[in-house]
Amino acid sequence: MTGIRRHDLYVLKTYLAVLLTAMLFLSSLFVLYDLAERVDKLPKALGALSKAGRSGTGVLLEYYATFLPFLALRILPVASLLAAGLTFTWLARQNELVPLVASGVPTRRILLPIFLAAVGLMVVHSVLREKVVPALSRWHDDMQRLLQGGARSDRLQEVPHIQDVKGGRLSMASYDPGARRMEGVWILFRQEGEGGDRPVGYRYPSLRWDDGVRRWVAERGGQRRVFTPVESLVEAETLPPNAEAPLDVEPDEIEVTLRLGAAMGLSSAEVAALARAKPDRARFTLLLHQQIASVVPTLVLLMIGLPFVFHLGRSNVFQSFGQTLGIVGAYYLVDSVVVDMGARGVLNPVVAAWGSHVLFAALGAVLLTTIET
Repeated sequence: MTGIRRHDLYVLKTYLAVLLTAMLFLSSLFVLYDLAERVDKLPKALGALSKAGRSGTGVLLEYYATFLPFLALRILPVASLLAAGLTFTWLARQNELVPLVASGVPTRRILLPIFLAAVGLMVVHSVLREKVVPALSRWHDDMQRLLQGGARSDRLQEVPHIQDVKGGRLSMASYDPGARRMEGVWILFRQEGEGGDRPVGYRYPSLRWDDGVRRWVAERGGQRRVFTPVESLVEAETLPPNAEAPLDVEPDEIEVTLRLGAAMGLSSAEVAALARAKPDRARFTLLLHQQIASVVPTLVLLMIGLPFVFHLGRSNVFQSFGQTLGIVGAYYLVDSVVVDMGARGVLNPVVAAWGSHVLFAALGAVLLTTIET
């Protein structure tokens, strides 16, 4: 049974049509959710943009136009599995699978077009991630700032917390990438130094990166606060202006965090350059391998999900998709845990980036042998 047959094209055509529908449906849900999150602040931001001579509607359209390619890459693995399940459920309900098997077509051959399509999607995913998404990242980031701050596009708010390699937790009210300046800064240590036994917090109105000393400098000074176990303030020390902050995070690392969280990330070449420049930072090595491994979930999810959704006869759709949802959830949970351990230096970055994919791919290979024949 070699070569492309009519049933291959039929299954492939059906799958791609369902995949496109699933992608449009899931993308619409994400866009509607994002709009709902912004609905309170959107009129104010659009009004500010209008006063500054910018088209609020145009900025909003640019924001979603530059966001959709990134969103497509994020939902592609789940959409691929969802489309495969719906395709075979529909074919089974139309009584089109049993005649194929009865005519001598192996069940695994019926699945072949889906896996070939997955390989093609992985190639498209890789090209988009390397060539399209990074080019749109800064553009999207600018639109994000405009929608958050109206006419101001030089400051990013809602910055995610960042973990310092010495154990500190950095949070801030806003960050100006151009000036390399943080405002409203908190740095919290569960214990400061090897002999520390109490949480210590540093509060700065602002921090500016000084290239000369390669440290964050508090231009307006700050405060050092020591807390009791119940976190009531027991000691406060005023820090002088231009004091260096106890923070071992450089602007490049903050940029990576912001572009991954608020925008769309970097290309593999950019991450590789950071990893070479900072070989002591496990985060960059981990991120580089995550970039390479980011195409794998499309294939892995099909391997672990198809055995649950492929049935020759009619089956309980909700039960099949419930089982699939459970194992997919376990996949992403394990991946998030090992990646977090890799970012903290507990696991080797290569193991952290690839561990869950290898584990569940092996599980999927075993599950594929249980498919009905």
